Amino acid sequence: MTAVAQISPVQRVEPAPATPAAILTEMDVLRAAAHALAQGEALRKALRANEAELRTLCRQYDAASGTRGFAPYHLRAVCEARGLLPIPRIGD
Repeated sequence: MTAVAQISPVQRVEPAPATPAAILTEMDVLRAAAHALAQGEALRKALRANEAELRTLCRQYDAASGTRGFAPYHLRAVCEARGLLPIPRIGD
């Protein structure tokens, strides 16, 4: 399995309470937007890597169990049934 890099939460630039010096400039907003866009791209890249790993694991499970056409949601159901993953509750 591949390790997925931890991505820090989006850092928001928020002004201090109603003082003229706390007004965000155009560059402040653009810097925050650039950070959020870069973080979003990193998250999409991590998601694509995870999906590729799951497709590989589906093929390996097919070979190991003698089944065909397993998809990631099938693997989730099998893992939940065997107690390897918690079963999601309604509302979670």
